[in-house]
Amino acid sequence: MNFKYCVFILCTAFIIALTSCLGDSDETEYIYSSDAELLSFQLQYDSISGFNNILYTIDQVKGEIYNVDSFYTNKAMPAKAILNYTTAGIYVCYVPEAKEDSAQIASGDSIDISLFTNQYKRYIRVYAANGAMKEYTLNLRIHKVDPDSIIYTKLPNPLPYSDYSNAKTILLNQTFYSFAEVSGSFVAYSSMDAQSWSPLALSGFPADARVETLNQYKNALYVLSSSGKLYQSFSGALWTEIPLGDGISSVQSIMGEIKQIPSLPNKVKPVMALVGMSEGNTVYLETDMAGYWKKGGIVESKFPVSNLSSASWVKDYSSNLVVLGDTIVSQNPMNVIGWANGDGISWTSIIPMFERGEGYFVVPSFSNVFCYDSGLYLINGTISKDYYNIVYYSVDGANTWKKMPDKCIPPAEYVARKRSSVCVDANNYIYIFGGEGDNVVLTDIWKARLNRLGF
Repeated sequence: MNFKYCVFILCTAFIIALTSCLGDSDETEYIYSSDAELLSFQLQYDSISGFNNILYTIDQVKGEIYNVDSFYTNKAMPAKAILNYTTAGIYVCYVPEAKEDSAQIASGDSIDISLFTNQYKRYIRVYAANGAMKEYTLNLRIHKVDPDSIIYTKLPNPLPYSDYSNAKTILLNQTFYSFAEVSGSFVAYSSMDAQSWSPLALSGFPADARVETLNQYKNALYVLSSSGKLYQSFSGALWTEIPLGDGISSVQSIMGEIKQIPSLPNKVKPVMALVGMSEGNTVYLETDMAGYWKKGGIVESKFPVSNLSSASWVKDYSSNLVVLGDTIVSQNPMNVIGWANGDGISWTSIIPMFERGEGYFVVPSFSNVFCYDSGLYLINGTISKDYYNIVYYSVDGANTWKKMPDKCIPPAEYVARKRSSVCVDANNYIYIFGGEGDNVVLTDIWKARLNRLGF
């Protein structure tokens, strides 16, 4: 047993014996606390940024001390760090090796943290005034990979078609559906893993389909024909035409779904937002695909209506649909994004900026926007015929954007592209399907994920 601890026990016993011999005239009874809880725990090492800010949880029931949010550093972890603590007890021991061996530690002493990195095998003991003891296991959780980097992997099997035009892949109910025009006719496939594809026998699929308009709403797929008709499918194979609302002659664009707010189910009615023709005007539309249609105002000339990418973004108490694409009146550079707030007919066109006042953010043409990591990501596309491998991120619904660091961009093997399809599955994996590079048609499939979303 540790020498200091022995001295402590002897001194305590001596005090108890002395007070018991003071005679009957002193009737004061001393009650010693049995509380042996550790109240706070913090490690300090000034040479690694963020190390001193790690927050630790003390589970008093299980006797465990750990950091819920794992820590990452690109520096080598130190062998020792300073331990600061508070306790309801009067004596704290560190048990570095065998459970029978211990050493007294004071707040501000250094301990060997290498002994309990990513495991629970070491102990801290706290002794109460009455000699009661409580033990805690320690676990300093350290990531071996950067949690804020994105790992990209090229999947071994490409898309199930090669010589194609007008293609798109979409994810519905965790099944991938891929459509393409090949040699003047349409083909379609489905897959659960984006690797093993099964052909779909198309029935009712429009001969003049605009595959780039393929979208989803609730549990069905939707696509437009060149003549402005709207088609629906629940299987990807069998398609039927959907009647349009009164006074609506055709549909030009499918913007996407306005989602319901989970915490406010009665505030927002989930609808599909579209752009169509009514009485000779191009107008905003919304529908629930079950007979309800509503017309909005005339579409602004700066509103995106073709070559679209959209993301349904629910944040706090609002539901928005962010849409980017080509506008009715050509603009160069294209820097206007449409933003619906709560329905499919009340739109606000915003001019995006870089964060921290760094000027206008120019939206690449034929790029992909999608919801990810509690915000919006944007990848792929071209600006003035130049292809970009840059990843951008927005936390305010596309009003401001920042360029993600190099650790988040695709690797050198990834061919910069436009007209790709991007899907995000339930496990936070990003799938990038094909597209067009500089004078090349691409059929490769990439899978990526932000590291910390997989921890």
